[in-house]
Order: sequence, then C-alpha cells, then structure tokens
Amino acid sequence: PRPIPTRLDCDAYEIAGPVVPLTQSHWLIPSATWPAWDGRNPEGCKAVAFVTRDEGVSWDAPVTVMDGWADRLAYYEQKLVGLDDGRLMAVCWTVDYRTKKSLAARYAFSDDQGRTFGKPLDTRIPGETTTPIVLPGGEVFCVYRRGDEQRGPWGELGRVEGER
Repeated sequence: PRPIPTRLDCDAYEIAGPVVPLTQSHWLIPSATWPAWDGRNPEGCKAVAFVTRDEGVSWDAPVTVMDGWADRLAYYEQKLVGLDDGRLMAVCWTVDYRTKKSLAARYAFSDDQGRTFGKPLDTRIPGETTTPIVLPGGEVFCVYRRGDEQRGPWGELGRVEGER
C-alpha cells in the first residue's frame, strides 16, 4: 500500500464508487472533498477524480468533476461509468448547504476520457447515493436512496441521449 498524492488542500476524502479503468494502466478514482472534523474546508465540497496512467505508480493532478461550492452546492458519493458512446458520465448526490436539503442528483459528461467534465445537469431523480448501471442499447438503470417522505431504495430506467 502507498498513499495517493491528492495535491488538494483537504483533510478528508470520500471514495464511494469503484476505480474506473479506462485502459490497463489509465485509471480514474472518483472521490469528493469533505470538511475536516474541525470544519476546515478550503477546497469546498466538490467531486474530483484522481488519475493515474501507469497503474498507480504516479498520479496526475486531480480532475474537478463537479464544483458548485461558490453557490454552496456540495457534490457527494460520486459514481462514474463509461457509456456505450465512449463518454464518461458522473452522477453525484447534491446537497444545498444554504437550505441543508438534498437536491435531485446531478450528472456531468466527459468526452475526453476524464480530462474535463461538462457542467452539472439535473437528473430530476430525488436520489442520494445514486448508482448508475449502464445497460445495452444506451439505457441506464439508476438505483438510489430517497431521503424525503418516500424513503427507501428506488430505481429508475432511462436512456442517455446527447446530454439528456
């Protein structure tokens, strides 16, 4: 075992999804920055991905996947999947720190193997810990937990078309 250099000013990270191998040696690790126990949080609460191109021997600077901290939006429990069209899709539990409420899960695409991600888009899924499962033919099944009055595990089947 060896530490992964994060290059971020953060004391706590979350790893809520599996490592995403793009090739034998090029991997992404979806993560999120969290506040320290004392509340210190210079990076804000954002979704990032740690990147290696040599099977974990060295690590590039982390990629920002979703960052809404300027508007007090936090992105947690990121899941990252490869789509049939070659893009990557990240999905995050979204929390509004102003209202202290969960929002619908957000998603973002990368069409350059995780070097950059587009702006976060609203899934309209009232899900926390949303996990996308890619199915043949462009369909994605999302399983998630609801924290509102309709508690419990839920699932939704959808199709990814463009950025919708």
